[in-house]
Amino acid sequence: MKKQTYLLGVILASGALSASAFGATYFLPGVSLEGGWHDAEKEWKGIDNQMCWAAQSANMAQYWQDWYVKAGNTLPEGTPSGYGATKRDDGIPASNIFEIFKENWTNQGGLSKYGLTWYFTGTLHPQYYRSGYDKNANWTKLKTYGQGGYFSEQYNNSPEIFMTNEGFIEHLEYDGGLNIREFTEKMMQYITVDYSVVGLTLDFWLQAGGYYGGHAVTLWGFETNDETGLANAIYITDSDDEYYGIKRYPIETYYDGADIAVGTYLDEELRTTYRTEFDRFATLSVSRFVAAIPEPSAFGLIAGMFALAVSTARRRRK
Repeated sequence: MKKQTYLLGVILASGALSASAFGATYFLPGVSLEGGWHDAEKEWKGIDNQMCWAAQSANMAQYWQDWYVKAGNTLPEGTPSGYGATKRDDGIPASNIFEIFKENWTNQGGLSKYGLTWYFTGTLHPQYYRSGYDKNANWTKLKTYGQGGYFSEQYNNSPEIFMTNEGFIEHLEYDGGLNIREFTEKMMQYITVDYSVVGLTLDFWLQAGGYYGGHAVTLWGFETNDETGLANAIYITDSDDEYYGIKRYPIETYYDGADIAVGTYLDEELRTTYRTEFDRFATLSVSRFVAAIPEPSAFGLIAGMFALAVSTARRRRK
């Protein structure tokens, strides 16, 4: 017992040093620049041009399934996973989960809210029906009956595994109301404590004024500033960037940090036309599965919680 207490003290002390120095990069468990992330890329052949939300859902679901299996579980029979045996024409491996979305959903955008619920449980968010999507002729490809729901049995038997921040999905929305301090604290919570992969939705605005459109990406980690301790960059995979891998994008802030923006794959010329802002996000946690794996992961959770506490204390002092 004394040995365990001593070891815990060492871990907390190392966490304190890291947090007080700040200026750190935080990734989800198992994620680094070299791997652990997922990046479903579009084919751009008229079948998935608008389906960035589905690629995002596929990335999140695959990461969740990776940890589900690592924790000793077996995927339900028929559940898509991994990547195709052959690569796409451009050499990028095709995500098997993304392929399922393309088979079952129409090439339409803006559906981040519906993808994961359909994939895991086989049901759709009530807003889908309130919005009349089920009656729209453009959605005839969607087969909601008998499709999706790869974990429906687990969901029906143990919904608490899925519908809390320790399992399935918590969909959060905000409309420009999250400042950089709040964003930092939420990302610290999601990435280092809840171990949640984040589906981040971006909005494109014309620099001259007026809304242009939106885009869905997958966030795997973030970076903080040495002096302020606030987030100054995010690490994402993007279905539209024609690149298989994770990329770092600096965060820009406006109005004393009350407005947050990020330069995505847009080149310099496009950035003079469009401004890209954070709009809303969904989270999918693997903390339950990480906790099921022996000591190193559990100690990482403790260190993450300590880092979050230090971050909160810093904010209060300021």
